[in-house]
Amino acid sequence: MSMAEKKTGILGWLKGLFAQTSLEDSLEDRIQSVIIKIREHQDSINEFAFRMQRRAEELYAKVTEHLRKSQSPLLTDDERRAHYNLARTFAEEIVEIKKFTKAVRFVAIGLEKVAQRLQTVKDVKDLQEQLGPIRMLLIGLKQEVESVFPAVGTTIDDINRAIAELMIHSSSGLHELNSLDSYTKDEEVNKIIKDAWSLATATVESVIPEPTTLIQNKQPAPSTAKKSPEPIDVTLSKSKSEQVALPSSPAGKEKPKLEEIEKIVLEEAKINKGRINVDEISSKYKLRKDDVFEALESLRRKGKIRIVGTA
Repeated sequence: MSMAEKKTGILGWLKGLFAQTSLEDSLEDRIQSVIIKIREHQDSINEFAFRMQRRAEELYAKVTEHLRKSQSPLLTDDERRAHYNLARTFAEEIVEIKKFTKAVRFVAIGLEKVAQRLQTVKDVKDLQEQLGPIRMLLIGLKQEVESVFPAVGTTIDDINRAIAELMIHSSSGLHELNSLDSYTKDEEVNKIIKDAWSLATATVESVIPEPTTLIQNKQPAPSTAKKSPEPIDVTLSKSKSEQVALPSSPAGKEKPKLEEIEKIVLEEAKINKGRINVDEISSKYKLRKDDVFEALESLRRKGKIRIVGTA
């Protein structure tokens, strides 16, 4: 037993022993508190990345659906172009989501590296050795993605405050904390950041397909849909004679089908440059006038004629 121990006695020696143990326990507890805080931020970030992934999957389904429709030969050129443009719009949104999700994953991976370093700390000396790289890694994470993922700044600042409090309550105090300001980012930190980006990129690429290649390989297919002919402008004219006998169908002869009467009306409209005289058609083809009017109305509904007036 040393002279100092003899002077303080056994009680003083025990007090010093338990005080040291209490300090180590306190440091370990505080480190665990910081690690827990990091894990909480990681969980929030990973949940956000998962939501972004689901959104990208929904958009990708829309891209493929509209590209499929843009290839349909049954649609008009305008309809196919509209579907193709929608597919491009959704594809561009996926590209932005991928960029953002990579940044989110990068931060989560970087925070995991910070937590792993803190887990290796056993005492104040270890903390001093790890604190420089940890703080510079956090600064690097913030600088890398703050422009893409602004919320990361708040996350990093929160963790930095927790680490600062950890140092303040350690036996080293503020002196060691301030001395870290001259620490510069070394090759190890650069490598961690580079590896984190590589892993984040690989992770996102594996779960979110690349839509731009799909878009580039698809162009609207030529339309084979037949265009409907322009309707004939028809003017209904009255007969010069006020008294026109309405012929009846010959006895025993079936009434002509509506389609047959429609053909007659269309042919007469073409011959007479759009002028239709119901009385004359009725008399010429031995049709009932009501049947001719029915054919005219049917043609109008089908868009084959436009009744523009009477003369």
